[in-house]
Amino acid sequence: MFGRPPLLTVRDRLGTVFGGVERYSDSYPLPRLEGSYVSMRRDPRNRSPAGLSRHLVAYARGVGVSSPLYGHLLLAVADDSELLDLAGTARPDQPAGLLLLAAVHYLLLRNEGPMPPIAGFYPDVAGGVVRTGDPVPAFRRFCLERRGEIRALVASRRVQTNEVGRSACLLPAFALASEMARDRPLALVEVGASAGLNLLFDHYAYDYGDGVMRGDAAATVRISCSLLGKAIPPLPEAMPEVASRVGVDLDPVDVREPDARLWQRALIWPEHTTRAENLRHALEIAQETPPPVVGGDALALLPSILDSIPRDAVPCVFHTHAVYQFAPEDRERLYALLVERAAPRDLVLRIGMEPSEAGHSVLTFSIYRHSRAAEQRLADCDYHGAWLAWSADSAGHT
Repeated sequence: MFGRPPLLTVRDRLGTVFGGVERYSDSYPLPRLEGSYVSMRRDPRNRSPAGLSRHLVAYARGVGVSSPLYGHLLLAVADDSELLDLAGTARPDQPAGLLLLAAVHYLLLRNEGPMPPIAGFYPDVAGGVVRTGDPVPAFRRFCLERRGEIRALVASRRVQTNEVGRSACLLPAFALASEMARDRPLALVEVGASAGLNLLFDHYAYDYGDGVMRGDAAATVRISCSLLGKAIPPLPEAMPEVASRVGVDLDPVDVREPDARLWQRALIWPEHTTRAENLRHALEIAQETPPPVVGGDALALLPSILDSIPRDAVPCVFHTHAVYQFAPEDRERLYALLVERAAPRDLVLRIGMEPSEAGHSVLTFSIYRHSRAAEQRLADCDYHGAWLAWSADSAGHT
């Protein structure tokens, strides 16, 4: 599929087994424990105004790099008791600040009358020249005038951003999974699938800046991803073979529902017009070819899903910005479940793309074989897939 040393180097770096999870040799800068790259930073369980305020200030620093508007507004929310009260109505497992911003964005996108002053600061809503100056007074006024609607949205909705740009980071990991599967196709299982758009990764076109368009060259979804660093990821010449695909989500997004599509659009940050365009096209593809997404708790559903996969296919579980929202004990349950389900099979794979404390995502690859597990860090990457920095310690080109 691509020219490089065969199979993942992780297979040659397994050391002593500790509690069913294998450690790597001290001579390699690789993870000690499975799941060690998943950020532990979640919204504070104690939604006191002071605790939430501190969290939003820290979160705003990372967000502001990609969305100056949202970074500025999050700092304002952190310093305003009435806005903090609105954000604090989010469920404990949901990111309160992003939900508040998404609720406002949703109402602006849905607006059918005269646009309120705050709309002028949103590039995707303004429809022309974006207003300059301080957006906070207009934002605060809008939030308080629409307090009831915003409170209801924040309390009932979820941040289920279905970011198709992340497929550009998943693709080389899927290629590695396909090579490890040898002559067997992959059976994809996505945890936290939302609308399941990343299950349709092979319906998109990919541009990594190397002059080669990968995937479906005629696709309306065209994803650009910059490669950083000297290490080159194993980009496939042909899409990996997929035998089946299914997603699991607590609250699946029905792509046939206009309001569900609008909420997905509201989750895209206002300055990110290319992301919004790709989302629109991906939702159109999903309406024509709906990926199956099962509603329910992944920890309860995964055993039966994995057991139903024929032996002539290799289960490949993947998740993007989903497992970090799990409680630590639920993450451990997920990893233990995969170890258990791998016992009667010769191979189960897991690909994770989760936020780290460093302000970007980390792409990992886990191998489950005969009740044993090992994980390798593949790359650092942008939250939304805009760039990918492949690890020199991972299999690939240098």
